[in-house]
Amino acid sequence: MKEFDELMSKLEACTCHGECTCAQCGCEEVLDHLFELVDDEISDDDARRLLRHGATCRACAARIEEEIVVRKVIRRGCCSQEAPESLRTKITHIVGE
Repeated sequence: MKEFDELMSKLEACTCHGECTCAQCGCEEVLDHLFELVDDEISDDDARRLLRHGATCRACAARIEEEIVVRKVIRRGCCSQEAPESLRTKITHIVGE
């Protein structure tokens, strides 16, 4: 997947040598910052640290790829046409409450 490959290209050589054991880059941190990572809204240093973990953790790598796929599907499904007026009215009514 192109987006995942581009994200992983930010990764410099991992200093963890094999299974990641750093206290600073665990699964919980990857999940806590997943949206910022995929949206490229965190510093390059933080992204590299989280991606180092993703390079050695299949579960985190899969979760990153899944988030990219979900965003592509949403983008494709939501941007092709405007919402019906009835839906806009319902949302406006709900938000206004």
